[in-house]
Amino acid sequence: MRYIIFFIILILPYTAKAVDPNYTGQISDISINSKIMNANLLIPYLSRLSIQKNPGSINNSSGLSVMKSPGTVNSGYDSAISYDVSDFYRMNKPRLQTALAMSSSLPGEYFMIGLDSGVSSQKLKIGNGFFLGYTNTIDLNQDTFFNYSLGSWFGGKVKETPCYDSYQRTYDCKSLTAWSDYKPDYPTQYSYINIKVVKFF
Repeated sequence: MRYIIFFIILILPYTAKAVDPNYTGQISDISINSKIMNANLLIPYLSRLSIQKNPGSINNSSGLSVMKSPGTVNSGYDSAISYDVSDFYRMNKPRLQTALAMSSSLPGEYFMIGLDSGVSSQKLKIGNGFFLGYTNTIDLNQDTFFNYSLGSWFGGKVKETPCYDSYQRTYDCKSLTAWSDYKPDYPTQYSYINIKVVKFF
């Protein structure tokens, strides 16, 4: 029986953070095992499937929070003024997110794709997103394996529109303050590079 005595994970994010580490870690492990066994999975591996309808937090395709789903909010100018804005951010249809990996004819080589149907509501829209990734494992010798994985989400643009008061003045629905003062800082879609080296004895 062989035991792992050396295991290094080096994460080199292209834009400072990795995309869905659980997903990429699963595929990297499958790639390493496939190389060791000299056989790939014969069917696509579905590692992520999510159907959401009005979650507590609205995220981008990478899983990073764009905002908490608003409910009753108070004015940033006068706390005595409040309004229920939840209907403005209620999704018009469920959001579908999925990711899967498909093997090539080479043991350890997998191609990854992901889809995100986005968000559509009265005041918030997140465009469709898609993910492309690749992982492969190389045997440096009979006891040492080198795995690398890279990928990125694309698309998923976030767009908000203002609310209007009775005088047709625009304001941010979530804070009931002037739209001109609202400067959102949305999280970006992330790309990543993961490297693993595994040695057995």
